[in-house]
Amino acid sequence: MSIVILQMRDFMTVSLNGHYFALMHYPMLSWPKKNSGSIQLHGHIHARMDYNEQNRKEGIFRYDVGVDANSFYPVSVKQIIDFFSVKRMLEGDFD
Repeated sequence: MSIVILQMRDFMTVSLNGHYFALMHYPMLSWPKKNSGSIQLHGHIHARMDYNEQNRKEGIFRYDVGVDANSFYPVSVKQIIDFFSVKRMLEGDFD
């Protein structure tokens, strides 16, 4: 017998693979450690991938994880880190 414990939260932060993430159903203008390179993950807006690309172009580490913005596929933490690493490499930020 296996037991599954689910938690429902309005907001949550996690650290994965050396990166800090702020999780919320809605996009946020500000989140913990925003100015230290944390990434805010959200859904709700049913955007297309150009929304994520525009955020990256503007230096906003906010990513819509909804399937609408990701060719109707789930997106992994590695894909999100790689997506923003392109920008960090161009700026010379290798932290």
